Amino acid sequence: MYFCAAERFLAVVASLGICLALLKLPPLAVLGGFVLGQVVLMAARLLLKIKIESDVKNVQ
Repeated sequence: MYFCAAERFLAVVASLGICLALLKLPPLAVLGGFVLGQVVLMAARLLLKIKIESDVKNVQ
């Protein structure tokens, strides 16, 4: 997905800039979507980690 935090940061800044400047979307909607996306990403990582750990325990 992303190679490093700097690449992810640049992708986020670019997409926020495009949404706000070129597409003229409302700032609250753009930032709300960004925050929601980050929450979903963190939840997915957490759930995947829990699933992997439980699968490893079931195998042993």
